[in-house]
Amino acid sequence: MAKKARLTVFSRFIIMMLVVGPLAFLGASYYNGENGMETVKDLFNQGKEKVSETRTNRTDKTDEAATYKIRKLEEDVEYKDKRIEELRKENEELRREIDKLEKQVANG
Repeated sequence: MAKKARLTVFSRFIIMMLVVGPLAFLGASYYNGENGMETVKDLFNQGKEKVSETRTNRTDKTDEAATYKIRKLEEDVEYKDKRIEELRKENEELRREIDKLEKQVANG
């Protein structure tokens, strides 16, 4: 009777990584809004130039999303600049008020 083949811990790890690695790559690509299979195909077909419609559409959507994010960030910066200016003015007013009260206490 033949002995049963046994796997070492390292060989189990390698086999697991051969399965988990590509799945993790595809999952991360999907999460980032990319097509993981297209990325893999592009890696193997580097010599051939191919422009697909899906890639063009994805680029347009990405550009729109980036433009939206930039616009939102600019609005946030503008709001925060206005708020900082308001707080500076309030701070100056409060300092003047503190100076007045200190003078009153010193005189009175």
